[in-house]
Amino acid sequence: MTETTSTNNYTSELLRQSVIPDWTAVVASYQSSGRGQRTKSWQSDPGMNLLCTVFRKVQVAVEQQFFVSAATAVAVCDFLKAQGLAPSIKWPNDIMIDQHKVAGLLIENQVARQAIEQSIIGIGLNVNQREFDDFPWTATSLSLQTGLIYDLDVVLNGVLNALKNTMKQSFEEVHAQYTHYLFGRGKWCEVTQSGQKISGVLEGVSREGELMLRQEHVIYSYANASILSIESDDQGSSPVN
Repeated sequence: MTETTSTNNYTSELLRQSVIPDWTAVVASYQSSGRGQRTKSWQSDPGMNLLCTVFRKVQVAVEQQFFVSAATAVAVCDFLKAQGLAPSIKWPNDIMIDQHKVAGLLIENQVARQAIEQSIIGIGLNVNQREFDDFPWTATSLSLQTGLIYDLDVVLNGVLNALKNTMKQSFEEVHAQYTHYLFGRGKWCEVTQSGQKISGVLEGVSREGELMLRQEHVIYSYANASILSIESDDQGSSPVN
């Protein structure tokens, strides 16, 4: 479609009206009200980037609901790696290249009988756009990274194939790959939770999808924290958007 408020909203409305097939992909050239993680907006020039939502029928126990989010993040990273790039995952749902944000994910799970039965998987991937508004953490795109112009249909098929592959894997395999791609792992990190700033070494992400920070010899987990900064390679502190 040419334009919608957001592909996640459109897919949710489709589900309210009828039954739609597994792996249905809703794609738009432009979103007038694109949504990101935790009420953030997603900005994209018309026709430049991949804006899509994938509907999935799944059977995942509630205690493993992190699987869908992790599998999606790993799939996008796998696709980017296949393009010769070096992606990483900034917890919880941003994809980075060389400390620049290239993609954002928004996962909405529908739970019934203590299991996730349906997932609405929103993916915003910067592809051909070359100019972005200024944010504390600057954006990038496939085109900026490689100098190439991409066919968005080819990019969509590549991402979908990668997602189908990760969705076939076990929770343990996906969690291990997510940890491998995790941005800032082993570095000093500052987060905020409920207005309180907390610092520690970023150890990883728990099976429940919580960020784990080590403070001295104790590891603490945070479910609703926001990352403020992560130590950079030059020992400085990089702000996170």
